[in-house]
Amino acid sequence: MVNITCCGNQDRATKASETHPDSPPNKTKRCYSEQNPFNWDTCDDYNSACKGHGGCDACKADDLGGYCEKDEKVYVSIGSSFRELKGSELINRIKTGGSDSIDTDIDIRRAVGDHDRKITNKIREMQIMGRNPLPIPGRTSQTPSHDFVSDIMTYIGLGFGFFFMLFGGLIYIFESNLLKKIR
Repeated sequence: MVNITCCGNQDRATKASETHPDSPPNKTKRCYSEQNPFNWDTCDDYNSACKGHGGCDACKADDLGGYCEKDEKVYVSIGSSFRELKGSELINRIKTGGSDSIDTDIDIRRAVGDHDRKITNKIREMQIMGRNPLPIPGRTSQTPSHDFVSDIMTYIGLGFGFFFMLFGGLIYIFESNLLKKIR
């Protein structure tokens, strides 16, 4: 399977949603207008983003939804058209955290790390509470009630075994003594 990279260096498999094909990746949503919406199937097409403002190559991803950069001018989509950002709007965008660096999937790594930490904490909590969710090698995972019942059944079986051995031994002794008397 080929990995498709959408405009703004957004990986289609991880940044865009196949189940919501009209929703662009969050970091490039301002590169698409209502006149030219995002399409999951053709996300890397030259005319798919920043139409009329540099095309797909002009789309830059950032934390504020992306922008189009053409001839050292910055454009963002607002509704069905693009608007050029000037002066204080551009400065405010830079101050609030917009960056044109390529996304290094740090968000994904952080999310996976958080998930792993939560799972590990839950396992440790269950172990402390005496409900170990991890299998113990060499032991079947039974509930305490199953262990109790199997122990009782084992003791009953052993009791019957000893009873029959004792009873069989007594019968053997009795028969051997009886045969000696008869002879």
